[in-house]
Amino acid sequence: AHSHIRGLGLDEKTLEPLDQAEGLVGQKAARKAAGIILRMIKQGKISGKGILIAGEPGSGKTALATAMA
Repeated sequence: AHSHIRGLGLDEKTLEPLDQAEGLVGQKAARKAAGIILRMIKQGKISGKGILIAGEPGSGKTALATAMA
């Protein structure tokens, strides 16, 4: 599922979401939040091994999780 997704589609420096990038379109606020969380985990500022993504069916949770992997 979602094999076309290769990342969150964010600007590397600012973490601002691009309109259409790496297989993702839309969900700009969620993509930016995910990027911030990932950066904090990589920098050791957040401990833990996972995050919970919640929302309505069809809102892009699985696509977002795939992009974060």
